[in-house]
Parts: sequence; C-alpha cells; structure tokens
Amino acid sequence: MSTDDVVRRRQERLREELRDAGVRLDLDRTTSRQTLDEISYARFPRRHEGKLSTYGAFVVADDVDVHGLGGVVIDGGGLAVDTLRLMADGRRSYLVVGENRTDLVVFPTAYERETDIVHLLDGARSAKAADSGMVVVQRLTDGFVRILGLDGLVIWDGTRWRNKPYARAFVTQILRAVPGSPRPTLEAILAFCVHDIGPAPTGTILVWDLGPIDAFSHSAVRSLVGQTDAATLRDR
Repeated sequence: MSTDDVVRRRQERLREELRDAGVRLDLDRTTSRQTLDEISYARFPRRHEGKLSTYGAFVVADDVDVHGLGGVVIDGGGLAVDTLRLMADGRRSYLVVGENRTDLVVFPTAYERETDIVHLLDGARSAKAADSGMVVVQRLTDGFVRILGLDGLVIWDGTRWRNKPYARAFVTQILRAVPGSPRPTLEAILAFCVHDIGPAPTGTILVWDLGPIDAFSHSAVRSLVGQTDAATLRDR
C-alpha cells in the first residue's frame, strides 16, 4: 500500500469519526482535504526525544490574503509541507495551507491561548479571512487538539471530540433573559469566562449581578467573601 493510500484511508476514518461525534465542522469545502490533513497531523503526532511538540496551522482558500492578520508571511519556496510543519509551533509561527499554497506566517507575539486565537479570528473577520472559511488547527503541549472554525471550537481531549461555542453565542440568550444588560460589558465578561477561564485546569465561579445596584447588602456580601478562600468582591 502506497503512502498516498495510507493518508487517504486515515482521512476517511477521521472524517467518519468527526461526523459520528457530531462535530460542527464543515468538511465539504474546497479545503476539506487540507483541513483533514492538518487535523490528522495534529492528532497523531511524532514524539521527538520522548516529547510532543506543539503545532499550528491556518487552512484557508488560495485567494485569501493572510497579511492582514498582523504577521509576516514567508513564502514556502517549494519546500515540502512536512518540512514547513516542523517550523510551525502553533505559538508564534503557523503553517498557511490551501489547495495550492503552503506558506508560513510568523507573528511578533504569541498566539497560543484559546483567547488569543479567538481575538485573531475576530481580526480576521474584519479582513474577510475568517468569513471565507478559515480554520485554525492547534496541537497543545498535552497533546490535545483544538480546531477553531466559523461556527465554534472543536476539541480533542485525548479521549473524545467535543464542540464548544464561542462566547458571543451566549450574548443573545442572556440579553433575552435579562433585558437592558450592558452589551459591551456582557461580551467582555463572557469572553473572559469562556475563553480565558474555561480552558484553565482549575474551576472558577464568577457571579455577576445583572440587576439594579443594591449597595445596602454589599457589606454583608463583602464580609462573606472576605472569609472565603480565593474569593474576591469587586465593587462597581
């Protein structure tokens, strides 16, 4: 069996696995083969000296200009994709791959955390890159795989695939439940909870009073919080 046959069979199995898991990822785009390639590469890593390397790739259509993302785009120069992958650490450097392109983009600062990539994609939407179906694939230090697409995140946690909505998906629901909530503040707090605190290995509870200010009860709440480990009360 040739190497191409092995890759094709692995892609077919991965496609069915993702569909069986109910993953919300469009695998019918023109770049679906490249998307599956990058997910497969991230999911089945090689160990070097007993360690897993991090990895990152942007899968985009050939006509999408990624210069607007804020990094320096380096022409692949005909290098094999496997060679370029070794340079893409999923932090400051990412492979840029499409049907007929393999380049490298290097950023002046790290884009490693979930919140960093979400902000990057928000910027890409302004540049029309994300709206064209841009997909980000990352392999993390623990071997987890994170995929960020148009409709949300998909995460491989070592045992199963799961979907995770973007923070903005919850904004409308909360505004409907609590009319008059300040939208900019709500968006900021949700982004913090979903994309900063959410991926952390520790649990956190954040209670935010969306109703009218009731300063009368603040002293009692402050007394309670002051005697609870790692709890903080922030006055408005």
